[in-house]
Amino acid sequence: MLKTDINMENYRSNFYGTPDQADPDSSNDPLWTVEDVAAFLKLQPETIRSMARRGELPALKIGKVWRFQQHAIHEMLVNLH
Repeated sequence: MLKTDINMENYRSNFYGTPDQADPDSSNDPLWTVEDVAAFLKLQPETIRSMARRGELPALKIGKVWRFQQHAIHEMLVNLH
């Protein structure tokens, strides 16, 4: 795990909201970056990119970058069980 001067969990919950605040029907559902999803799933960013390219993760490609809807990632995890 990378050490930073910023507490990323506080940053994410302040910027993106906490998982219990996520509303799947909301049009303002937060978009996560590759790094956000990697931290959340405890995987490497390149693994997340590869999974997105193969369609294994619900993802949006905007220009050259991948973005992930928070509720879609949570839904995917719930449906794995």
